[in-house]
Amino acid sequence: MTDFNVPEHTSLATLDMDITGWSQREAEQQKERVEKLEEFLGNLYAENTEQAYKGDWKHWLSWCQDQRRNPMPASAQDVLDYLLDYAESLKPSTLERRLITIGKAHKSFDYKSPTRDERVKKAFKGLIRTYGRRTKRATPLVATDMRAMIDALNDCPDDDLLAIRDKALLLIGWFGAFRQSELVAIKVEDISEHNDDEICIHIGKSKTDQSGEGHQKWLTSQKDPSYCPVLAISQWKAVAKVSSGPLLRAVGRWGHVGETSLRPQAITDSIRRVAELAGYEKSMYSGHSLRRGFCVQAALNGATLDEIMAQTHHRDISTVMRYIEEANSRRRNAVRKVEL
Repeated sequence: MTDFNVPEHTSLATLDMDITGWSQREAEQQKERVEKLEEFLGNLYAENTEQAYKGDWKHWLSWCQDQRRNPMPASAQDVLDYLLDYAESLKPSTLERRLITIGKAHKSFDYKSPTRDERVKKAFKGLIRTYGRRTKRATPLVATDMRAMIDALNDCPDDDLLAIRDKALLLIGWFGAFRQSELVAIKVEDISEHNDDEICIHIGKSKTDQSGEGHQKWLTSQKDPSYCPVLAISQWKAVAKVSSGPLLRAVGRWGHVGETSLRPQAITDSIRRVAELAGYEKSMYSGHSLRRGFCVQAALNGATLDEIMAQTHHRDISTVMRYIEEANSRRRNAVRKVEL
């Protein structure tokens, strides 16, 4: 038996997996599998999803290392033991995603997926019944919340660049029902004015459009200029002197506007900062609160499923239906017809 020393760098293929005792051929085959998986993940998924899958795969490799199991091809018993080891410490949604990662990895190499074994399926269903799905969803920012937050920004000094940028960020993100990754990717060149009261923003590659075919999102002027996304964009471009390249950029402590686009996490940071400014509990909100809030508010206002999906570009109807059901639970509730 020959030891195989894997080079130390940050590639997914070298996740510090101890393969001491493996034959040279076994070690090389395993390294090749993981390198190919890295390429597979990198090409197929959006950035955030890719990072989640990489983290899942790293966790699986680490467990296999500790348990002296072969990560791929793995057996159904391997996956069952993995589930049992983490049933109490990890959320069911996390374990579910890790099962998906393990399954996709096997499928990519034409191996039979151990996650499709009936024993694994039944064990996971039992886990759900025992521990439940503790799904944490972002609190939607509906119209009343948005007005309160924009009002807080409007009360800031006229030369507050961060407030001006955050106002544009919130209004674009809400009216456009943008994903965080889409919002930070907007460039000035992607925006076209079609008349005095509406603009079109071209979206290239996104979570549900990895091939980059693209689609358009329309923003219209509002009767009250204080809450108008079209005017907010114009104001931000003017004061920040942004004429090309990324639209939404970092603003330094001394008012310096950066050259590069924001990272997706900056959307959550901005929303929470403004939420706190408006007197809300900031931990309730995330970058998804804008998109979800638009969907709920649109449903409350009577928009149809097709109309909502025309703006959001969801591919999964069930996701949008959850938003509509949430709106209906607010609007058609018996509690609104009783009083003391």
